[in-house]
Amino acid sequence: MFGAWPGRRDSTPAPARVVLELSGPRLDQALGKLVSGCEAHGGIERYVEALKLKSTLFQDVLGATGGRAHELEPTEFKALCAFMATVRRRIAPLLERPAFDVLPGAISRLVAAIADPRQTDARVASFVAEVGRGGDDRWVRDLAAELLHNL
Repeated sequence: MFGAWPGRRDSTPAPARVVLELSGPRLDQALGKLVSGCEAHGGIERYVEALKLKSTLFQDVLGATGGRAHELEPTEFKALCAFMATVRRRIAPLLERPAFDVLPGAISRLVAAIADPRQTDARVASFVAEVGRGGDDRWVRDLAAELLHNL
């Protein structure tokens, strides 16, 4: 039905694995900025401990591998939202029932195979389709990423 665009080459298959090109000097510079930025707040050790505490909070609420997500209550989820800056402003409509009722199951399915990253993109897409309400669903993708990241 649709022909190839003029001047467009045939599409090449996606690589089997993601290629990550790292720059040693850039990584060194970024790490240096992180370490120096943490000094005013107690050092990198304190920052790492705060990240561990955040992860522990998510694990306590959702289960170490997300196994408790289906039991999630609105008050527990609200507590987690405080630690997800990218979604805080947009999540309000889903924090009250009956809108909230979709979240426990959607989160449970999102994190079900958290140890196997091969299907993460598909699980995130399903989560967005289930939780998103159309329009700009970037914040829903951010929510999925925050949940996965923090677990």
